[in-house]
Amino acid sequence: MKWFRLYSEILDDPKIQKLSDSEFRKFIYLMCFACELDQAGHIPYPNNEIAWRLRCDDVTMCDALVTLQKLKITSQNDSGIVINHWKKRQYKSDTSVERTRRYRERKNSVTSQKRHTKRHSDALEQIQIQNITPISPKGDDGLFDLFWLNYPNKKGKTAALKAWKKIKKPTEVIEKIKKVLPEQIESESWTKNNGQFIPMPATYLNQGRWDDETI
Repeated sequence: MKWFRLYSEILDDPKIQKLSDSEFRKFIYLMCFACELDQAGHIPYPNNEIAWRLRCDDVTMCDALVTLQKLKITSQNDSGIVINHWKKRQYKSDTSVERTRRYRERKNSVTSQKRHTKRHSDALEQIQIQNITPISPKGDDGLFDLFWLNYPNKKGKTAALKAWKKIKKPTEVIEKIKKVLPEQIESESWTKNNGQFIPMPATYLNQGRWDDETI
Protein backbone atom coordinates (compact mmCIF):
# COMPACT_ATOMS: atom_id res chain seq x y z
CA MET A 1 0.00 0.00 0.00
CA LYS A 2 1.37 3.41 -0.99
CA TRP A 3 1.66 6.17 1.61
CA PHE A 4 2.91 9.73 1.95
CA ARG A 5 4.12 12.00 4.76
CA LEU A 6 1.75 14.44 6.47
CA TYR A 7 3.59 16.63 8.98
CA SER A 8 2.08 17.79 12.30
CA GLU A 9 3.25 21.35 11.58
CA ILE A 10 0.37 21.55 9.11
CA LEU A 11 -1.75 22.63 12.10
CA ASP A 12 0.12 25.95 12.28
CA ASP A 13 1.06 26.46 8.64
CA PRO A 14 -0.16 29.97 7.63
CA LYS A 15 -1.00 28.89 4.09
CA ILE A 16 -3.02 25.89 5.23
CA GLN A 17 -4.89 28.10 7.73
CA LYS A 18 -6.22 30.14 4.81
CA LEU A 19 -7.92 27.10 3.25
CA SER A 20 -11.57 26.32 3.87
CA ASP A 21 -12.48 22.85 5.11
CA SER A 22 -13.51 21.88 1.59
CA GLU A 23 -10.29 23.22 0.05
CA PHE A 24 -8.17 21.49 2.70
CA ARG A 25 -9.92 18.17 2.03
CA LYS A 26 -9.32 18.50 -1.71
CA PHE A 27 -5.66 19.29 -1.06
CA ILE A 28 -5.31 16.07 0.94
CA TYR A 29 -7.09 14.19 -1.87
CA LEU A 30 -4.65 15.69 -4.37
CA MET A 31 -1.74 14.43 -2.27
CA CYS A 32 -3.31 10.96 -2.22
CA PHE A 33 -3.69 11.08 -6.01
CA ALA A 34 -0.10 12.29 -6.47
CA CYS A 35 1.14 9.50 -4.21
CA GLU A 36 -0.87 6.98 -6.21
CA LEU A 37 0.66 8.19 -9.49
CA ASP A 38 4.20 8.36 -8.04
CA GLN A 39 5.44 11.06 -10.43
CA ALA A 40 7.19 13.37 -7.95
CA GLY A 41 4.05 15.36 -7.16
CA HIS A 42 2.98 15.72 -10.79
CA ILE A 43 -0.65 14.95 -11.68
CA PRO A 44 -0.72 14.86 -15.52
CA TYR A 45 -4.47 15.23 -16.03
CA PRO A 46 -6.79 18.15 -16.90
CA ASN A 47 -8.85 19.66 -14.10
CA ASN A 48 -12.11 17.93 -15.04
CA GLU A 49 -10.50 14.48 -14.94
CA ILE A 50 -8.83 15.27 -11.63
CA ALA A 51 -12.25 16.28 -10.31
CA TRP A 52 -13.69 12.98 -11.52
CA ARG A 53 -10.94 11.00 -9.81
CA LEU A 54 -11.50 12.88 -6.54
CA ARG A 55 -15.29 12.36 -6.78
CA CYS A 56 -16.19 16.05 -6.80
CA ASP A 57 -17.71 18.47 -9.30
CA ASP A 58 -15.62 20.49 -11.74
CA VAL A 59 -16.56 23.91 -10.32
CA THR A 60 -15.55 23.31 -6.70
CA MET A 61 -12.40 21.51 -7.86
CA CYS A 62 -11.36 24.43 -10.05
CA ASP A 63 -12.09 26.91 -7.24
CA ALA A 64 -9.93 24.91 -4.85
CA LEU A 65 -7.09 24.71 -7.39
CA VAL A 66 -7.19 28.49 -7.89
CA THR A 67 -6.82 29.02 -4.13
CA LEU A 68 -4.01 26.46 -3.86
CA GLN A 69 -2.13 28.11 -6.73
CA LYS A 70 -2.54 31.60 -5.25
CA LEU A 71 -1.02 30.30 -2.02
CA LYS A 72 1.75 28.62 -4.04
CA ILE A 73 0.88 25.24 -2.57
CA THR A 74 0.42 23.89 -6.08
CA SER A 75 1.26 25.09 -9.56
CA GLN A 76 -0.13 24.29 -12.98
CA ASN A 77 1.49 23.72 -16.36
CA ASP A 78 0.38 22.49 -19.77
CA SER A 79 0.42 18.86 -18.64
CA GLY A 80 -1.46 19.16 -15.35
CA ILE A 81 -1.02 19.98 -11.65
CA VAL A 82 2.20 19.96 -9.61
CA ILE A 83 2.26 19.85 -5.81
CA ASN A 84 5.13 22.17 -4.91
CA HIS A 85 8.12 20.90 -2.88
CA TRP A 86 6.95 17.30 -3.22
CA LYS A 87 10.46 15.84 -3.55
CA LYS A 88 11.67 17.78 -0.50
CA ARG A 89 8.75 16.81 1.72
CA GLN A 90 8.10 13.32 0.33
CA TYR A 91 11.67 12.07 0.10
CA LYS A 92 12.37 8.41 -0.49
CA SER A 93 13.06 6.42 2.67
CA ASP A 94 16.20 4.37 3.11
CA THR A 95 15.33 0.84 1.95
CA SER A 96 16.42 -2.50 3.35
CA VAL A 97 18.04 -3.23 -0.01
CA GLU A 98 20.25 -0.15 0.30
CA ARG A 99 21.19 -1.00 3.88
CA THR A 100 22.08 -4.54 2.82
CA ARG A 101 24.22 -3.21 -0.02
CA ARG A 102 26.19 -0.91 2.27
CA TYR A 103 26.69 -3.67 4.83
CA ARG A 104 28.03 -6.02 2.18
CA GLU A 105 30.37 -3.37 0.83
CA ARG A 106 31.83 -2.71 4.29
CA LYS A 107 32.22 -6.43 4.95
CA ASN A 108 33.81 -7.13 1.59
CA SER A 109 36.31 -4.27 1.95
CA VAL A 110 38.55 -6.53 4.06
CA THR A 111 38.74 -9.24 1.39
CA SER A 112 40.92 -9.39 -1.68
CA GLN A 113 40.25 -6.91 -4.49
CA LYS A 114 39.16 -9.65 -6.86
CA ARG A 115 36.68 -11.15 -4.41
CA HIS A 116 35.44 -7.71 -3.41
CA THR A 117 34.80 -6.73 -7.03
CA LYS A 118 32.83 -9.90 -7.72
CA ARG A 119 30.62 -9.60 -4.63
CA HIS A 120 30.07 -5.89 -5.21
CA SER A 121 28.99 -6.63 -8.77
CA ASP A 122 26.60 -9.34 -7.57
CA ALA A 123 25.11 -6.98 -4.99
CA LEU A 124 24.59 -4.23 -7.55
CA GLU A 125 22.99 -6.67 -9.98
CA GLN A 126 20.62 -7.85 -7.27
CA ILE A 127 19.66 -4.26 -6.40
CA GLN A 128 19.07 -3.38 -10.04
CA ILE A 129 16.78 -6.37 -10.51
CA GLN A 130 14.78 -5.56 -7.37
CA ASN A 131 14.50 -1.88 -8.26
CA ILE A 132 13.10 -2.42 -11.75
CA THR A 133 9.72 -0.70 -11.85
CA PRO A 134 7.18 -2.37 -14.15
CA ILE A 135 6.07 -0.07 -16.93
CA SER A 136 2.37 0.59 -16.73
CA PRO A 137 0.54 -0.16 -19.99
CA LYS A 138 -0.51 2.95 -21.87
CA GLY A 139 -3.79 3.17 -23.75
CA ASP A 140 -4.74 5.71 -26.41
CA ASP A 141 -3.88 9.19 -25.06
CA GLY A 142 -3.60 7.77 -21.56
CA LEU A 143 -7.32 7.02 -21.42
CA PHE A 144 -6.73 3.42 -20.41
CA ASP A 145 -4.63 4.62 -17.46
CA LEU A 146 -7.51 6.85 -16.41
CA PHE A 147 -9.93 3.92 -16.59
CA TRP A 148 -7.56 1.68 -14.63
CA LEU A 149 -7.01 4.23 -11.86
CA ASN A 150 -10.74 4.47 -11.21
CA TYR A 151 -11.92 0.90 -11.77
CA PRO A 152 -12.22 -0.88 -8.38
CA ASN A 153 -11.19 -4.39 -9.51
CA LYS A 154 -7.40 -4.31 -10.09
CA LYS A 155 -7.01 -7.84 -11.47
CA GLY A 156 -5.90 -8.70 -15.02
CA LYS A 157 -4.38 -5.43 -16.19
CA THR A 158 -2.77 -6.94 -19.30
CA ALA A 159 -6.05 -8.54 -20.38
CA ALA A 160 -7.86 -5.27 -19.72
CA LEU A 161 -5.40 -3.36 -21.91
CA LYS A 162 -5.98 -5.84 -24.75
CA ALA A 163 -9.72 -5.34 -24.38
CA TRP A 164 -9.26 -1.57 -24.33
CA LYS A 165 -7.30 -1.61 -27.58
CA LYS A 166 -10.28 -3.26 -29.29
CA ILE A 167 -12.52 -0.30 -28.49
CA LYS A 168 -13.07 1.74 -31.65
CA LYS A 169 -14.02 5.03 -30.01
CA PRO A 170 -12.12 5.16 -26.70
CA THR A 171 -12.78 8.85 -26.09
CA GLU A 172 -16.55 8.36 -26.26
CA VAL A 173 -16.34 5.24 -24.12
CA ILE A 174 -14.31 6.89 -21.34
CA GLU A 175 -16.86 9.71 -21.18
CA LYS A 176 -19.65 7.16 -20.73
CA ILE A 177 -17.64 5.31 -18.08
CA LYS A 178 -16.98 8.56 -16.22
CA LYS A 179 -20.73 9.12 -15.96
CA VAL A 180 -21.85 5.64 -14.91
CA LEU A 181 -18.92 4.15 -12.99
CA PRO A 182 -19.53 6.06 -9.70
CA GLU A 183 -23.12 4.75 -9.63
CA GLN A 184 -22.03 1.23 -10.53
CA ILE A 185 -19.43 1.24 -7.74
CA GLU A 186 -22.17 2.09 -5.22
CA SER A 187 -24.74 -0.32 -6.68
CA GLU A 188 -26.03 -3.30 -4.69
CA SER A 189 -24.81 -5.81 -7.26
CA TRP A 190 -21.23 -4.49 -6.96
CA THR A 191 -21.10 -3.92 -3.20
CA LYS A 192 -22.60 -7.18 -1.94
CA ASN A 193 -20.25 -9.83 -0.54
CA ASN A 194 -17.41 -7.29 -0.30
CA GLY A 195 -17.36 -6.62 -4.04
CA GLN A 196 -17.14 -10.28 -5.03
CA PHE A 197 -19.30 -9.73 -8.09
CA ILE A 198 -17.52 -6.69 -9.54
CA PRO A 199 -16.69 -7.71 -13.14
CA MET A 200 -13.10 -8.29 -14.13
CA PRO A 201 -11.80 -5.18 -15.96
CA ALA A 202 -11.40 -7.07 -19.26
CA THR A 203 -14.94 -8.46 -18.95
CA TYR A 204 -16.30 -4.99 -18.23
CA LEU A 205 -14.65 -3.62 -21.38
CA ASN A 206 -15.31 -6.58 -23.69
CA GLN A 207 -18.99 -6.71 -22.80
CA GLY A 208 -19.58 -2.96 -22.80
CA ARG A 209 -20.82 -3.09 -19.21
CA TRP A 210 -20.91 0.70 -18.98
CA ASP A 211 -24.32 0.36 -20.69
CA ASP A 212 -25.69 -1.88 -17.89
CA GLU A 213 -28.61 -0.65 -15.85
CA THR A 214 -27.61 0.06 -12.26
CA ILE A 215 -29.22 -2.35 -9.78
